[in-house]
Amino acid sequence: MVLDAIIAVSALYLNPFLAIWFLVVLTRIVKKIVKDEDYESSLWLASVLLAWMVFTFTFFLGAI
Repeated sequence: MVLDAIIAVSALYLNPFLAIWFLVVLTRIVKKIVKDEDYESSLWLASVLLAWMVFTFTFFLGAI
């Protein structure tokens, strides 16, 4: 129960900021792909941010 509350509160306050951060990282990755540079260093951050947002979104759907 406590862990559920921690996830819910952190997702409520952090997800808008994390979504913006994800879009910034995604834009950086696309720019590196266009310039034919190495983009793999940014992929792990984008995947972690996306995984957290998907996890918390499905967490809220399960709570409804």
